Amino acid sequence: MSRFTLKTPAMAKRFFAPSLFFGLVGLLLLVGCTSATQQTQQQSVTPSSKAPPTSNGTGDGLLTLDVQLIPEEAGRILLNPSPVDERHYVTDITVTIDVIPEPGWVVAEWNGPVFEIIGDTAYVAMDGNKSVVVRLSQALSSESPSPTQDPIGSQMGGILEEPVVVPNPPPSPVPTETLTPAPTYTPYPTHTSFPTPTPTPKPAPTYTPYPTYTPYPTPTPTPAPTYTPYPTYTPYPTPTPTPAPTYTPYPTYTPYPTPTSTPAPTPTSTPTATPTVIPEPLPSLNTQIPSDIYLGMVTIGGSAAPDGTEVTAWLSEFTEPIGATSTSGGEYVLLASQYGTDSFSGKTISIKVNGQEVTSTTFYQGGANLLDLRVP
Repeated sequence: MSRFTLKTPAMAKRFFAPSLFFGLVGLLLLVGCTSATQQTQQQSVTPSSKAPPTSNGTGDGLLTLDVQLIPEEAGRILLNPSPVDERHYVTDITVTIDVIPEPGWVVAEWNGPVFEIIGDTAYVAMDGNKSVVVRLSQALSSESPSPTQDPIGSQMGGILEEPVVVPNPPPSPVPTETLTPAPTYTPYPTHTSFPTPTPTPKPAPTYTPYPTYTPYPTPTPTPAPTYTPYPTYTPYPTPTPTPAPTYTPYPTYTPYPTPTSTPAPTPTSTPTATPTVIPEPLPSLNTQIPSDIYLGMVTIGGSAAPDGTEVTAWLSEFTEPIGATSTSGGEYVLLASQYGTDSFSGKTISIKVNGQEVTSTTFYQGGANLLDLRVP
């Protein structure tokens, strides 16, 4: 076990100063008075009755239950069953009130028409509008230091030895302690018990007897119908068979003689006169309708046509060609244009080489046609 030595006599004197001793004794007395006062206040709570009052609610409306905590921040309230619209209940039920104090608070007193108080729980019968007030007080700690306990030796296990004489420092002036007067105790007001409501007895229901039973009339049996037998079956007379007529054969068919046909004369066809088209001068060039393009090789007597050979496109209704070009390297590109407002589409065009008609083709608007020209 370790040992220690108090090297300063002033330290030992400080632990055993008279002011500290009397302060500890006063604290113990204050704690004892407060506990006794709180116990007396808790024992003075008197519920309105030991048993739930008889219900006198009419059952046709809602009653109000108002529960208040003093102070409000000291705890919370739980109601079972839960109220309708925060604090309304139907008649003829019993509500359980549970108070949940905050840390450091305890229930000190119940005021109101409650019964069967068990700690923080009480009950109230809803046979009318009720108001309950619950007072809470702060709980005081029961732990206090003992004035006779050695603050150093008993806790540290040390053994006091003879102090070493050390020169004392010059004394310091001790400030005069100003005593704070103890607060005057104000007792709680005397609890006034709420009057016990006189239960209104419910009227006994008037018994209405059931109507006298009237038996149903006995039904009159309906007589069974008299059985009428079916008439005696009379067989139909046997029919007399009609003899079949005697078959008379048809006379033998005599064929008619085949007539000799008379040949009809062969009709003589009248030739249709071919209309003569009179060529007209070319109308103005129409650039709104696309032209027709012809291109290919031109041969004369099996050889390529010399450069400058004329190739033209003609319509029989005009005196001038609708397109003209010349060969180059034995090839040609001929552009057949649209003249006038009547479209050339679908009309026959004659292609001539040096004024000699070589072939004919059909005009297509905006078409490109590969056409080789051969002159014998």
